[in-house]
Amino acid sequence: MKLLREMVAPWLGAKSANSASSSPENMASVSVSQQPLRNPMVRMSGIVPNLMYRALTISDTRDLAAVQAPWLGARDLVSRALNGGIHQAFTNFVHRGPLQDETTMKARSSGRRRGNSRREARLAWEDGLEYERALDLEGAIESMSRAMELSPDDVMYVARLSKQYSDMSYVDGVKYEDAKTANKKALDLAEKALACDPNHVLGHIAMCVSKGRLATFCDNRTKVHLAREAEDSVKEALQIDPKCDIAHHLMGRWNYEMAGLNALARTFVRIVYGTTLSTGSYSGALDCFLEASQLAPQRIIHKVQLGKTYQKLGDKEKAVQHLEEAMSLEMQDINDYLEQREAGRMLERLKGTRKMPWRKPAPLSVA
Repeated sequence: MKLLREMVAPWLGAKSANSASSSPENMASVSVSQQPLRNPMVRMSGIVPNLMYRALTISDTRDLAAVQAPWLGARDLVSRALNGGIHQAFTNFVHRGPLQDETTMKARSSGRRRGNSRREARLAWEDGLEYERALDLEGAIESMSRAMELSPDDVMYVARLSKQYSDMSYVDGVKYEDAKTANKKALDLAEKALACDPNHVLGHIAMCVSKGRLATFCDNRTKVHLAREAEDSVKEALQIDPKCDIAHHLMGRWNYEMAGLNALARTFVRIVYGTTLSTGSYSGALDCFLEASQLAPQRIIHKVQLGKTYQKLGDKEKAVQHLEEAMSLEMQDINDYLEQREAGRMLERLKGTRKMPWRKPAPLSVA
């Protein structure tokens, strides 16, 4: 307070001495250059605390009490706040009950770790999708494996990793045995995804894809049984989620492939392998692909399969339309690359113009 008085007193004295000349009657006779300068601190009112500003703009020494009052009031306010805070802290300490036992503390710590693990798993999953978009399957598998390691019971991560192992069989340069091993791994992961959540659509889609692709590496008897099981899986997926575009796409693929089997082939399968295959049709395939494309219009695989099916049905104009649409879309994974490559070849045959994907998959490090 003494320091404040020492700072303010000289200015207050000058103010008092000039009070007579500052009256309205006298100000008119004083030139601009002779008028007393305003307190420079006034120009800092935006940044000087309000109480200090009031102290430095007192108009009379007799108002010194007015300087002291706000500071004393602020001091009392701070004192009450501190005392109240100390009292409340003491009350909380007294009434908070016994310290948490070790088991409770470990449970809370484990919960925090699980929260961190879920966040890290999500980041790894996003990295895996980015690698897929870059057509780098090895990077995708590494990232998705990390996600599954951090969250082993999450069906989304397990099913996606299954899909990525299935995709490995399509990478240029992969060896036959390596592709077969990758598809077996995909099937194991699909079974794990179903065990995580039997009522999740992704587990059944993973089963359908992995069995369908593994069938291409097996003997004819195993191939027929895997194909039948793949059909059952996609039907189950559609029952769980009728709005899943991939499930409709897979059902369309099944119809398309079965439509190509003649009666003799079906009879052979029934007699030799002791099972029957459902009948399919190109019109049934078209309905499935149209539904899939309506649910996910930006997905390349739907557009290409629509083009192929329209070609089978003899509608060249619509076939070209969907194939060209497929070529204009952005690739999301290696399946899109393969479908665009097929679409480019078909357009060359149908129109005489050659279009090919502008990106290619990353080569395997083991190739």
